[in-house]
Amino acid sequence: MRFEFTEDTEGTAANNNGHVVHRLDLHVEGKTNANERFNNAFNGDEVGYISVTYIPSEVWRERYTGDWGLLRWGSDFHGWCGFLKPSRYEEKFYPFPKVVKSLAKQAMPHRDWITEDELEEMSDSELEERFEFYIEKLHDRYDEERERTRRFHVDKPRVEFIRVARSQQRQGYGTALYRRMTKELDRRFGFPLYASQLQRDCAEAAWEKLVTLDWNHAKEEEVPFEGDSSTRYKISAKERQPA
Repeated sequence: MRFEFTEDTEGTAANNNGHVVHRLDLHVEGKTNANERFNNAFNGDEVGYISVTYIPSEVWRERYTGDWGLLRWGSDFHGWCGFLKPSRYEEKFYPFPKVVKSLAKQAMPHRDWITEDELEEMSDSELEERFEFYIEKLHDRYDEERERTRRFHVDKPRVEFIRVARSQQRQGYGTALYRRMTKELDRRFGFPLYASQLQRDCAEAAWEKLVTLDWNHAKEEEVPFEGDSSTRYKISAKERQPA
């Protein structure tokens, strides 16, 4: 078997809500036919691959902290409108008066506090005061949820996708991909591997198998997301310490 690891396969995290995606391909000579390669977008003697996604801590600090980070978080994870102006080359915020107007609508959704005429008459200091007033309300309302987002996504690579050629399934290649990805994440970044919350039956069975085999630190972990108490699996390449 030959493994091929590709880091950040989708380019800059700014185009993917702060996420990076790493991919691991598994090649076994002579194991897949031309039809499978075509239908599964495999290359050469590839029999399967696994991809993971997460937000690196440095990206989170740059993108989602502070007042403007809150607005970017709301735009990326909640679809808030009127703050970010997408560009092919660089993502920018709209002009400050437009941001303040959108901020008023987001912070006070049942009342439109600012008209276009009022915006034009406001001084820079008045706009700054309005901004501080509304942003404080959004901090009170969303900071706890933003923190849950950070705890769930930051530096916690979760399986985005795993695929093994149909003719090569039930031969241990899926397990090999999980294990090798876990080792690669540990060696390159010092991270364990986490399960996705949304799983097909076959993926859930694969994780249960890893836990049954007691492969290193295979265990369940509480999910700090949406305020619930559900769990997700994680496995680590770190060896267990003697009891």
